[in-house]
Amino acid sequence: MKTAEIQKIIFDQSGIKTTAKQGTGSMRGYIIISSLFQGGLYPYFPFELLQYLRKQFPGQDPKENFFNGSSIAIFQAEGEPLQFKKERKPKPLTEGKGWGSKNSQLRLDKAANRYAKRRRRGDNTVRYY
Repeated sequence: MKTAEIQKIIFDQSGIKTTAKQGTGSMRGYIIISSLFQGGLYPYFPFELLQYLRKQFPGQDPKENFFNGSSIAIFQAEGEPLQFKKERKPKPLTEGKGWGSKNSQLRLDKAANRYAKRRRRGDNTVRYY
């Protein structure tokens, strides 16, 4: 069974874009398929789709396949996964700061966070004369 085929079944039946990665540790040998960020959230797989996939890929006795609403783990799937275009999470801008452009405000916020972390660690990066 190919990873791209499984992803295509999921996309055709539910419209959910997925990503696939190799399992590590106790999940070694498994391909873990999870949903991508779409429309402001990470969608869950429909129950009917999970039942369909469970019948298609039953697994073997010592190494069974795992299906839940947020991820699917299939043992010994091979092949390259499909690559979907990713959506980016929107970056929050704090309200009440009406000066400067969005990019300059983001740079200022990042710099303020960086200096605050250094001050908490005890690094004297800010000096007053």
